[in-house]
Amino acid sequence: VECLWPVRELAKYSQLKVPSSPSDMMMYYKVKNDFNNFLVSIKDVDYCIQSRPTSFRFKAGDHVVFDPKKVQASDTASALLRRCSSSWLRGVITATDISREGVDYAAYECSFDVGKKSNSCRVIRDDDEHIAQVDTEPRKRLFDAIEQGCSRNHLKYLAVHFNFNIAIFRDLVIAKAIEFASYQALLWLQNDCDIDVLHLKDEAGNNLLHMIAQSKHAARFIREAVRMEGLFRDNHVGLGGRADSKKFLVLDRYPNDLINRSNNDNEVWLHILIRRGDLEAIDAAFSP
Repeated sequence: VECLWPVRELAKYSQLKVPSSPSDMMMYYKVKNDFNNFLVSIKDVDYCIQSRPTSFRFKAGDHVVFDPKKVQASDTASALLRRCSSSWLRGVITATDISREGVDYAAYECSFDVGKKSNSCRVIRDDDEHIAQVDTEPRKRLFDAIEQGCSRNHLKYLAVHFNFNIAIFRDLVIAKAIEFASYQALLWLQNDCDIDVLHLKDEAGNNLLHMIAQSKHAARFIREAVRMEGLFRDNHVGLGGRADSKKFLVLDRYPNDLINRSNNDNEVWLHILIRRGDLEAIDAAFSP
C-alpha cells in the first residue's frame, strides 16, 4: 500500500471524480504490486484487497492434502483435476508466497501425481478449506477451521467425514467459535448441530453479541454478518420468514433481538466494543 484515501490522484483517472455524495465511487488505496505497477482499490473489502500473509502454516517439502476444486493450475493439470474422483488429493509443498505476473497470487505451490505423471497447482488461500497437513488429528482440523473462519459447508463436511458427535465436546466448540468470532461456525452450530447459540447467556447476562464483542476478532464477525445478510437480500431472499433463519443468524428481530438487549450492567454489545477501544470492530459496525 502506497497511500490511503488518495484523493489527489483522482485527476489521473478520467473515469473517477472527486466524491460529492455517499454513493460516489471512492478510491481507498493506491497499491504498487511486485512488478512496479500501480493499482487502485475502490473498496476496502476482501474481494478487492487483502493483507498479504506474513506467515504460512506449511513450508517447502511438507506433505499435504488439498481440495482439487479450489486450486489453480495449467489447462492440462486442471483437466486432470476435474476428472479426479477424490475429494482431497495428496501433494507436496514446493514453494510459498507465490507472486508471478499474469497469474493470481497464491499462498502455496504444490506438486501432485496423477498416474505416473507429476503436475503442479497453486493453492490460493492458507486455510483448512483449501489445504491441510496429511493425517492431521480430526478434532484439530475442526478447531483450526473454526479459527480460520472457514465456511459452514466446510465445517459440515468435516463433521460428516470424521463422523463427529459434536454434543460430546459441545462447550469446547462453542467457546472456540466465540473466541475467534467465527460467524460461519456459529451458523453451523445453530442450524446443523442443534445447538441454540442465539439464546446463549452467561452469568453476567451477556448474550452472544456481548460475548463476540469481547473477542479481539469481533470485526471479522461483524463484517461476515453484514456480508451474509446483504448476500441473501441481493438474491431476493426475505429477511423475516422461517426459511431465512437457516441461511444466516437472525440477530435483530423478535424473539432474539440480540443487538438491542442489555446485560446485567445495562450494556449493549456496542458498549463493550467502545470500552475495549476496538476501533476496527466499531468501524465495521457503524460503516458496514
